[in-house]
Amino acid sequence: MLTANGGRCAYCECRDGTTVDHLIPFADGGSDDLDNFVPACPPCNNEKRKRDPVVWYLATAMAGEWRGKGTIHGGAGYRDLSLRDLYLERHDEALGWLEHLEEVTAEVSNHDRRMWFLNRFFHLGYPQGRIGVDFWPAWSKDSIAEAQKNGFPPTPD
Repeated sequence: MLTANGGRCAYCECRDGTTVDHLIPFADGGSDDLDNFVPACPPCNNEKRKRDPVVWYLATAMAGEWRGKGTIHGGAGYRDLSLRDLYLERHDEALGWLEHLEEVTAEVSNHDRRMWFLNRFFHLGYPQGRIGVDFWPAWSKDSIAEAQKNGFPPTPD
């Protein structure tokens, strides 16, 4: 999982994805399935918290846009956009961002990657939903480096 997206955070892509995040929060009905995990940096993982990715993205992207005496009709950004125009602009960005997240989850869900992961961590309680205390520490930078040296993750065909 942590090697998906080139090892970078699936959200900001600026930092290493050193944590695993439930894309759809577990607290909001998201599953513990590999299809719902993405690599994330600690700042993005902490900021997103229990929000779904679209709500978090739009809230983050629209934060701080209003200048001076902004109203629903204008005042967003240097272009003095209306709230509707700002939302439509950010909505299009969010759709592109969702496409990116779908690509990352497809990479995480790759059959060879999945089998390697399950073979490595099945004894620790995955996928029965009993992820124990020893589960995440076992998934370390050292184990990633060792796996990459041995030809994992497989290159997509």
